[in-house]
Amino acid sequence: MTSLLLLATLTGCMSQPIDAPFSAVIQAPESVSLAWDDSANGQFDGIGALILADFLVYDSEQGVPLENIAVEVTSGGSGVYLLPPEALKLVDYPEMPEGASMSDCEDENGNFDNETNEWCAWHYDTISGNYYSFSSDFADAGGYGPTYVQSGTDNRGLLRVYVYVDALPAVEDSFADISIVGSIGHASDFFEVGPGENN
Repeated sequence: MTSLLLLATLTGCMSQPIDAPFSAVIQAPESVSLAWDDSANGQFDGIGALILADFLVYDSEQGVPLENIAVEVTSGGSGVYLLPPEALKLVDYPEMPEGASMSDCEDENGNFDNETNEWCAWHYDTISGNYYSFSSDFADAGGYGPTYVQSGTDNRGLLRVYVYVDALPAVEDSFADISIVGSIGHASDFFEVGPGENN
């Protein structure tokens, strides 16, 4: 009976992410280069790139991943947003009604508006070939773009965030890189999202 009570107590404590031990290290994913031009760089226009990013937290002394460690992730740019995994849902191919076009997802000013039709709030992953839709809490954020996520690592020591690149800062004839930083308090690491060499 004592062991069952102890297990229940431990399980309850694991629900909230905990601070990383001093031996913990965080590792960011590789930097990402995008094919990017002016046509993709309008903010809140429904055109962008979605990047899956996994931050790894592990014990540097034992070399094992650390579960349920609190991680803070920040984006260095107002046009590059961070979404938690629950913001996106894998969906079947979203068939566009016969005779419809993507212009049917625009408001009277020509801006993308996912509420004009139910099939407008989805995104196509050109690498995996999957379609995703934003959950109702995120599909219509009214111009809100979160640049901060705090959550805990899973049983593999990973914290997954989705980086939605809506607009990159323009610099002369190109665009600037944006840093995505993951922190466990005493240690941090980052990766960059930016234009490819040909942009």
